[in-house]
Amino acid sequence: MKYSLVRIGVFALAFGVMFAVGVIWWLAAILAAVISLCVAYIFFRGMRDALTADFAQRRARPAATDPDASAEDAADTTADSAANSAADTTADSAANSAADNAANSAADNAADTVAKKRSD
Repeated sequence: MKYSLVRIGVFALAFGVMFAVGVIWWLAAILAAVISLCVAYIFFRGMRDALTADFAQRRARPAATDPDASAEDAADTTADSAANSAADTTADSAANSAADNAANSAADNAADTVAKKRSD
């Protein structure tokens, strides 16, 4: 937070000086941004390193976990497994029924053909 406030302060100071001198506002803003970047890079390395270390420390800290997360995950896995089993069983039954119907239909057609030939 301190580093950010210093950067904003340097930008505001540079912008104010250039604007007071008579530089167009948008050009003063661009130049102030470049100046604040250079000043911060050269003179505020210690604060920047501290900020980086703070970010790394926050990132390394484990996130707070929900105490019920493992139970919820187990319930989700069980429900998914049951749903997949039911879907697989239904699909297998439908495929078997279709195959049986096709086989029976073919057998019936063959029997009808044989019966017609015999009657002729």
